[in-house]
Order: sequence, then structure tokens, then C-alpha cells
Amino acid sequence: MTTKDGRPSVPYVLLYWLPENCNPMQRMSYANAVELMRTSAQVNRVIEVEADEDIVDIKSKLTGSD
Repeated sequence: MTTKDGRPSVPYVLLYWLPENCNPMQRMSYANAVELMRTSAQVNRVIEVEADEDIVDIKSKLTGSD
């Protein structure tokens, strides 16, 4: 990827997927784990993946054209 001014960019992205059938306690635990991973790994961007199409559209999400 390149920035608007033409510089190369390699974003550090965390993708996460949470099944719809998780109970509230699992959702809270998972959210805490994602936040811990984000801060400890110094991730630039966190993207929630809900379907296959979300994986295909990652570049548009990173460039803000989603």
C-alpha cells in the first residue's frame, strides 16, 4: 500500500472474528483479550471480521474507502 503522498505503508493490523453464538461472558473475555493483544503488540488498526467479504475488503477498510 502507499499513502496519499506516495510513501510506502505497511500497516500492522489485527483481524478478529467473534462467533455470533457466543454468550455475553465469552464476548467480554474475548474483548479483553483483543484489547490486551492490541496494546501489547502495538497494532495500528483493529478490524472486526464477520464474513468472508470482510477479508476481501481489508484494503478498502485500511484506506478508508469502505
